[in-house]
Amino acid sequence: MKGGGIFVDLAPTLYITNSIATENKSRQFGGGITNEGSLRVVRSIIRDNTLPLALLGGATSSGGGIFNFQGASVTIIESTVSGNEAARGAGIRNDAGTLKIIKQHHQW
Repeated sequence: MKGGGIFVDLAPTLYITNSIATENKSRQFGGGITNEGSLRVVRSIIRDNTLPLALLGGATSSGGGIFNFQGASVTIIESTVSGNEAARGAGIRNDAGTLKIIKQHHQW
């Protein structure tokens, strides 16, 4: 199971705006969000999401808050990623994708 709360496939860009993804659990990749496509998180909170930390976790216990796959793209704007747990990348695990974190929101 990928993405305990949200799974972003190869479809058009998913926008998460003024939202909270909290207390989600996954057995594999992205306790809160797994991104295999294009994702924008704007003025949102990704908090207290988890993956197994013990023997079941292994290499797939990655990205407690967000896991961004190779070739995928995630942009985080004016958002908070905190309190997430995983063996690798408790907050965010970027696996050779594109990751942008922007402090201030700009019109695109």
